[in-house]
Amino acid sequence: MPYPMVQMPTWSDFQARLTGEFKCTFGTQKFPAGTTPLPSVPFVARVVNGTTYRCVFDMPAASNTRVALSVLRSICAKLRIDPAAFGLVLG
Repeated sequence: MPYPMVQMPTWSDFQARLTGEFKCTFGTQKFPAGTTPLPSVPFVARVVNGTTYRCVFDMPAASNTRVALSVLRSICAKLRIDPAAFGLVLG
């Protein structure tokens, strides 16, 4: 369902809110793949009541790129963040 009149944040703004407001951390991790090395994969992590939640995502090339609605909703769901914090409420 579309969210009328909601402008998605840029990646830099989204990252700033996640780290500041929700105490998330960003990092990269290499995953073993037998004999073929894989590139580092970016992730964001958040600790809630002692449990760490992680979400792997595809970082855009430009920090001023807008976060896609589906990506924002997915990251919020995986990190246990209410999407209403980003204006995603219908009512």
